[in-house]
Amino acid sequence: MCGLPPPGSRLGPEGVRGFARYCVSAGQSRSTFLSFTLLIISKRFSSGVSGGDALGVYGRAYQLVNLPVDNLNSAVGGVAFSALSRIQNDRTRLKSYFINGYSLLISMTIPFALYVIIFADDLVMVVLGPKWTEAAPILRLLAPIIFVFGIINPLGWLLYSIGLQGRSLRIAIVIAPIVITAYVIGLPYGPRGVALAYSVAMTLWMVPHLVWCTHNTIVSLQDLLRSMFRPCAASIIAAAGTFGLVYYFGQPSSALVRLIAGGGVMMPGYLFLLLFVFGQITFYRKLVGELKGGPSEIPDWPLVADAESVRQ
Repeated sequence: MCGLPPPGSRLGPEGVRGFARYCVSAGQSRSTFLSFTLLIISKRFSSGVSGGDALGVYGRAYQLVNLPVDNLNSAVGGVAFSALSRIQNDRTRLKSYFINGYSLLISMTIPFALYVIIFADDLVMVVLGPKWTEAAPILRLLAPIIFVFGIINPLGWLLYSIGLQGRSLRIAIVIAPIVITAYVIGLPYGPRGVALAYSVAMTLWMVPHLVWCTHNTIVSLQDLLRSMFRPCAASIIAAAGTFGLVYYFGQPSSALVRLIAGGGVMMPGYLFLLLFVFGQITFYRKLVGELKGGPSEIPDWPLVADAESVRQ
């Protein structure tokens, strides 16, 4: 997959055009090129409002949010796209594989987003050091982007695997002005305002994005919402419990110890809730069975309405 350049790097016009040509020619996900473009725009806006120091702080916070999401989506997406493309004419297996992969990715990204919100200060202290403490509030404001991108990015696997690259492109064209408008609204309030406006805009865009992507395809909006419900509920409960325990019993003096202790409380609690309280252990057993080549139990729903309507 195409990687993002470091926030402090410089890239001239030729480099930008070369990067764009590579992404298009290689058939990469729209999210990679879009993230690259929006990163440059956000840095320009932040620099214009608050100067170079604020630009560096915003860039570091954005990097902490964006790189894990991109790396996870790239690692899973490359395998998922290849698998879905091979079975695009097998309606039962296509829906089964996509929903299973989508559920798996959601179950990893949602708790991570809440973990970042709770421990943003400690993450900045451990990863970036004490000189970057001003990035913590921005990181916390950008953390919902982890949740949003974890939900909307995998839809690219589906669109590309069933030949709807045109729809994917139109969605990207719509997203760009939405994000730019959010940046403009947040400009008077500095980098924190830009971060908040960006997160709010993408959160509001999430449902229309899901509706557009799933229109006349084998996957419905209801399928996606069902896939999200249990991981979301388990993550919220585990995060709330972790926040209460860590702050009720007192915080360790070391940021690293707080991160480890928080993860040690939140992750087992999340897994217990997801697997046993919400009954997802059966789902994951079936998922392992399908990965080993077992039969799919997903009903044979129609893949698309017809070739012409799907491309609208």
